[in-house]
Amino acid sequence: MNDLEEHKIKDKNKPYLNHKNAVLSAPIRHLFMIATVEYLKKEKNTDFIDVLEIGSWFGASTLSWGQGLSLYFDNKSSITCIDAWEPFFDMEVHDKKDYALEMENLLESNFAYEAFLH
Repeated sequence: MNDLEEHKIKDKNKPYLNHKNAVLSAPIRHLFMIATVEYLKKEKNTDFIDVLEIGSWFGASTLSWGQGLSLYFDNKSSITCIDAWEPFFDMEVHDKKDYALEMENLLESNFAYEAFLH
């Protein structure tokens, strides 16, 4: 049983972001994402927005967009996520890079996609 499977059993309603590569950007970015949703609510004076997220990985950013929508749009909006969840590194260029090897493994094994779905 891997970490994700154990997490699914223990914490069915919590996202799995415990992997070292689950959140690939600076955490402060997530605050800006939520603030962007607030800004759109105020500036557009609308009750509904559609968010298109290109590159969803483990889903950390999706959760941030969702938190913003929950706070400022009462969940009356949508998020569409697009990601191939397939290996993409040119390993001839990145063969000595541990992060690339790790990410490729997470994609080849469907671990990242399963974490996103969870």
